[in-house]
Amino acid sequence: DNNQTILSGEINEDFELWSLNVVSGANLDTNTNLDGFRITKGNANGASDTVYENGGGVYLSDSNMTASNLVITNNSAGEEGGGIYNWSSDTTRSLTLNNCVFTNNSAFDGGGIYSRDSSLTLTNCVFTNNSADELGGVIYSRDSSLTLTNCVFTNNSARSGGGIYSDKSSSSTLTNCVFTNNSASYGGGIIAKSSPLTLTNCVFTNNSVGIGGWGGGIYSGDSSLTLINCVFANNSAGMN
Repeated sequence: DNNQTILSGEINEDFELWSLNVVSGANLDTNTNLDGFRITKGNANGASDTVYENGGGVYLSDSNMTASNLVITNNSAGEEGGGIYNWSSDTTRSLTLNNCVFTNNSAFDGGGIYSRDSSLTLTNCVFTNNSADELGGVIYSRDSSLTLTNCVFTNNSARSGGGIYSDKSSSSTLTNCVFTNNSASYGGGIIAKSSPLTLTNCVFTNNSVGIGGWGGGIYSGDSSLTLINCVFANNSAGMN
């Protein structure tokens, strides 16, 4: 943590006046890279039903980008993507994240990342203490493809999908991922809604949903589910 390069939205002691987006980009090409920054204290609290309530840490539209070695922490959004908001007008765009850490980010949907109509690939990423009021404590993936390898989800929460909420995504593929101590009212670890879900060598421990909820580890609604060499231990779901 020595000699960090910090990008901060804290332009005033009053967090209500912090920058809406610490980093933003539009129409970025495949040569775009973001590497080695700490991105913090963005607060996308702009007017309702505008772009200014999305992407407290990073706001991306119609872009291709590779980001590596980032720490994205203490960002928030009134609507979508506390840490990163990633939206595209077509599905040919992609966001790739390598060796990134997301902690203490929050939003209404997608506390860590919101991705729509764009492929999302994550490798060696760690997610802790992120939250969403509704969908996807860490990731809300909609109409996207989602590929995760060697990622860890710990102590994240949401109403639905404490770790991940995948909605109408073309595919969600997870390999060597760990989910522990995540919580939600539905789908403590993952919810896959109309999204094919394939997990290989994944571990789910101590994830939970509250009374009346389903899927302490995984809730699969109208989705195909393939599990290969996975471990589930001490997950819980309560029905009254």
